[in-house]
Amino acid sequence: MIPLNSAVHLTRGNPAGTTALFAHFAPAHRSFIGLLEKNEESPVLIGQVEIPAGYQSARLTFLLSNNGNEIKQIPYLLDGLVKQAGQLGAMNITAELPESHPAIESFRRCGFSVYARERIWHLSSSMEKPAHEVGHWSDFNEMDRFYIQSLYQSLVPPIVQRVEGFSNSTIQGLIYMDRGERYGLVDCMYGLQGVFLQPYIHPEVENTAAVIQQLMQELPAVFDRSVYIAVRSYQAWLEHDLDELGAKVSDTMVLLVKHMGLHTRSLEKEPLWAALEKGKAQPSPTTYQRMDGKLR
Repeated sequence: MIPLNSAVHLTRGNPAGTTALFAHFAPAHRSFIGLLEKNEESPVLIGQVEIPAGYQSARLTFLLSNNGNEIKQIPYLLDGLVKQAGQLGAMNITAELPESHPAIESFRRCGFSVYARERIWHLSSSMEKPAHEVGHWSDFNEMDRFYIQSLYQSLVPPIVQRVEGFSNSTIQGLIYMDRGERYGLVDCMYGLQGVFLQPYIHPEVENTAAVIQQLMQELPAVFDRSVYIAVRSYQAWLEHDLDELGAKVSDTMVLLVKHMGLHTRSLEKEPLWAALEKGKAQPSPTTYQRMDGKLR
């Protein structure tokens, strides 16, 4: 099993298990599973792609082989998964792997490239209250929507924004207030196995260790679940505080993306593509060209 999405893996557990299966019955949630079986001597290789509601980016969640020898077969399966994601309307497809994982080369061969790096910290659910008085975390409201978008655009590099996009409807979590000003937000993903946090904290915030402690005090509905916080390379200054708080860190993860090309077809547009391919060339400008008999 190769998990390809940290948030899914840490909140749902085994991505091929029952808990993950029921998550796909959410409204507007699109997902599919691809199966590769070339011949009796080659392993069966399974992969899953999902497009959460409100997103235009697809994400690979796992690859699974029947004998663990899947590396050589990965490019063949990825080609099919990418094509299917494009037909469902995805603008790109993403995956996550440890920086030293041998499968990264297979992803590169299929056109994936690195757009960010992150490390995931496991926080103690019994974290002490902050020794210093800080602001407080609270649920979003409609008044916060403009600030959320502004903070996201100011903190997140353009290359990441182009991949992941931004929508107020996809951010679900808490906002940090101090002396009447908004200084940060955290996107929360809940699952039966854990809680996954993606922070966006302004560099002007002081004593961020205490701010994280306060977050753990005000984070709702944790119960006995593990809490994880993902720190991207562009927010790496948070890692010193997490280390001081005794959080345990994972290996560096690379975030990979493959952008869909113009050749990716949508199921809804198949009749149009067929008409274009069968039609005769006309002396009028067009954004498409025919090369080697195939529409590009």
